[in-house]
Order: sequence, then structure tokens, then C-alpha cells
Amino acid sequence: MISTALSRGTGRYHWRKMSFRDRLFSRLIIQPDGCVTWAGARRMNGYGQVKRHGKGLLVHRVMYEMHEGPIPDGMTIDHLCENKACANVSHLEVVTQAENTRRHYEGRRQCSALPAFGPSPGPSSSG
Repeated sequence: MISTALSRGTGRYHWRKMSFRDRLFSRLIIQPDGCVTWAGARRMNGYGQVKRHGKGLLVHRVMYEMHEGPIPDGMTIDHLCENKACANVSHLEVVTQAENTRRHYEGRRQCSALPAFGPSPGPSSSG
């Protein structure tokens, strides 16, 4: 039988006895903006990480696969909310790596002084 969060405290033994799903959901916090933020361990790049069978898994990918099914080969997950710690499935979208990169730089240009990428716009044809 799997113990609950209240029955064994918060030590290492406690986490080993909880199911993977319980450990995952116990570290998710619903935010007012709709994000479901991971409050557990994070990788240096800001993405939430949870271990299963000794392997580090990205929380947003685990949540997506739990609710939507497998992520197709060659595809990645884009955070529509731009919050790397968010695991709200409605904020996640399967896209190609090229599309994810394009969106990343497009969003960065909107909030910083970085120059736009690609060809510069031609002369306006107002007439």
C-alpha cells in the first residue's frame, strides 16, 4: 500500500513510498495566471525535473504525456505562457524545434532591445 503525504512526514522514506503520480502532483502549485508551477527541483535552465527510477525527467513533458499521450518523434513542447516551470497542459503545445526556437526569439525581441532577425523590411509602399 502506498503511504500518503501526512502518514510518514517529509523525509526521504516518505518520498520513496509515495506513487510517482502523487510525488508529481504534490509539487504543483496553481497560480492566479493559470500556470501550474513546479515547486520541486529545477534544472539550471529553469525547467522542472522529477526523478523516476533514478532518471531525471522534465515535468512539463511528463504532464503532457500523462494527459495527451506520447510526444511524436522529432517534436518538442513549447510553453505558450513562456514560463519554463509551468506544467499546465493547456499552456503546452507540441511543435517542431525550429518553431520553438522561432517563437523563443520572436518573444525575446518583443521585450528587449535585441535586433530583429531575418531580412530587414523593404521601403513602405504607402501611396
